[in-house]
Amino acid sequence: MKFQATAHVPPDVRHDFKTTPHAEIADLLSTSNSQVEVGIEVYESTGRGQYHLLLAVETVSPTSFLGYEDVYPQTEHFPPEIKDDQKKIAEHLIRSCIRGLWKELRRGNAVDEHTEDILVMYQSLASGFSSVESNGNEIQVPEFNLNSKALDKTGQVYDIDDRSLHGQTSWWIANRIAGVQLEHRTLNGLEMNGCNGIALGERVQ
Repeated sequence: MKFQATAHVPPDVRHDFKTTPHAEIADLLSTSNSQVEVGIEVYESTGRGQYHLLLAVETVSPTSFLGYEDVYPQTEHFPPEIKDDQKKIAEHLIRSCIRGLWKELRRGNAVDEHTEDILVMYQSLASGFSSVESNGNEIQVPEFNLNSKALDKTGQVYDIDDRSLHGQTSWWIANRIAGVQLEHRTLNGLEMNGCNGIALGERVQ
């Protein structure tokens, strides 16, 4: 597994911010697992008081390239009491992204929600039911410490509304143009989201 954290933060907090991802990722990952490669990069943001964090991971078995990102401030996502507290902002942002990335991995998708948005159009044109969720692909992520602050029983405070507006827009367009709809199905015991495509073009036998 390769684990990469990339952050853009206000210039005056860049130095102090970098210590927080190191501590949180160390808390998250099993130090006895030598198969995890970790990279952390912190840059100055151009937006005043704006923080952006992207966590990306590449897994080998199953093969996946997933990412999770968030931006502060977004009042609908973050508690108001952390305003102006640089340490609390950094902790909440990082733990929210860790929890979101963990949920992405647990879902068993081959791609994250942002790439999934792009694939909606192809799904709507395909033949039969298609989904980015692969049966039996869900994993426990043994490299992650479930007792870490972001993932333990009290970590639900770091759950955010991660529904992608782009995803909702893509499905709306697919419905308007191709007449397909997002469907929820249970196939071989796995809950899957996808659609029945319109089978554009000739079907290969």
